[in-house]
Amino acid sequence: MSLLLTRVILYPWLTLGLLVPLAYWCCSRWVFALAVVNFGLALQGLAERLGSSFQGLTLLHLLGVAVVWGLGLWHQRHKPWLSRVLTEGRDPELPGELEQGLDLAPTAQNLALLGLGVLLYVWSFVGTWVDLSEDPLWNAGDPWASLSAVGLLLLTGWGWWQGWQEKRSQPVSSWLKDAAVLISLVALALLLGIGSAVPLNVTAGAALVLFAPWIVTLLLLGLSAVLCWEGLQQGRRGRFWQGLLGLTLVVLTRFFEYPTGLLAKSAVLVACGIGVIWIGLKFERRIFSRS
Repeated sequence: MSLLLTRVILYPWLTLGLLVPLAYWCCSRWVFALAVVNFGLALQGLAERLGSSFQGLTLLHLLGVAVVWGLGLWHQRHKPWLSRVLTEGRDPELPGELEQGLDLAPTAQNLALLGLGVLLYVWSFVGTWVDLSEDPLWNAGDPWASLSAVGLLLLTGWGWWQGWQEKRSQPVSSWLKDAAVLISLVALALLLGIGSAVPLNVTAGAALVLFAPWIVTLLLLGLSAVLCWEGLQQGRRGRFWQGLLGLTLVVLTRFFEYPTGLLAKSAVLVACGIGVIWIGLKFERRIFSRS
């Protein structure tokens, strides 16, 4: 039993310490994606060990998103060194393939954005805040599990510090997405902490249920807008469509969540469809004219 508990506590660290280096050694984005998925499952097990409520589970997954994003920032800063070390002694006829396989930062960012987007979307519903559990965020009686979570928090801070050292002298456009992700992570974590500390039957709790979903919705809209802007500025189709689909999904969800007439819902659905097609065609025409 003690061995099983030890594995649960160390599983996140084993994933980061074994699978991530393996992804670098193999120059494989697929192995890195598998490592990130296993890391998320490890956080699920750690949350169960801590006896976390749904809010606590969300906080641990927010921490996981921050860790993965921090890995991407660390990779961006040390990419020349990684490329030199990991390509030494490899087949010189495949430098382009090796370089492409070593560029793991986009994979880390895409997976982190997917996880953050799902968490923000889930917590943008009013019903999620109404049904908040009154259980504590986690059980502080397990010191080793708590120590593992604190270690992940320190690792997150180190990774983000690496990114700050790399981008602090660069223009705003280079770190705007990082700032949007950081603000979303911190804001949602603070809202969850307040929701666990304040009873819902008091005035402050009722105010939280009223305003928190809209705050999270604004965070999701802001993040999607930043992705759209980055796609337009850099000509990146993936980023642009991520942001545009995020904006459309938020608008449609909020409109269908609240009671409105069937005719109005149909009109909004048609308008969103036409808007997405029109904006997408304008973007593709702009990309084509650049090339």
